[in-house]
Amino acid sequence: MGKVELEKMEFMVSHAKADINLCAVVYRMLCGVDSEEQAELLARFIKGYRETATDGSVDVPIVISDEQERYLTRKYQGMVDGHLEELFNTRPILSKQEFYEKLTDYIMNNQSLRDNGARKFAIYDCCIDRRLPYAPIDLESGLRMENVRVIAVCYTLSTGNQKAGRLTLFYRRGLPSRRKKGGRCQCMLHMLT
Repeated sequence: MGKVELEKMEFMVSHAKADINLCAVVYRMLCGVDSEEQAELLARFIKGYRETATDGSVDVPIVISDEQERYLTRKYQGMVDGHLEELFNTRPILSKQEFYEKLTDYIMNNQSLRDNGARKFAIYDCCIDRRLPYAPIDLESGLRMENVRVIAVCYTLSTGNQKAGRLTLFYRRGLPSRRKKGGRCQCMLHMLT
């Protein structure tokens, strides 16, 4: 990625107010770089937008008014969120690079985002989505464990830990109804089987 574009983007993120107009500036930056660099720049922007404190010392031109933002939200938020949901549910799980390449391609090229305002809003919607920045985590394989393995893990935990030892006893005696007291432990063990 071009060092100049990255430095400009990082400067803007740390000095401009984080709103839809900042996303409009970044959209213009994305239009000015090669398609191979767009995904990396978008990923860094979303991460910076969420995690970087801004001092608000730089004024960004108001390209999208509050009224336009409300209109774009009504018209495109469901569409963008739906596409994000599709990306999150893609199996096999996408790597970080693949995820941002597909997201960037959607924002920059999809015909359902009819104009530049919609594309700027799509970037903004991604920035405020709590599921981003994206980190690929395979929860399904992490929660699958055979009964023998669960007992072994509980036994390992129980050495020197009385509460974990109780979990082992609950499991070995069979899981009582999840509605009784201590239901969290029992539900956790039930989920692991």
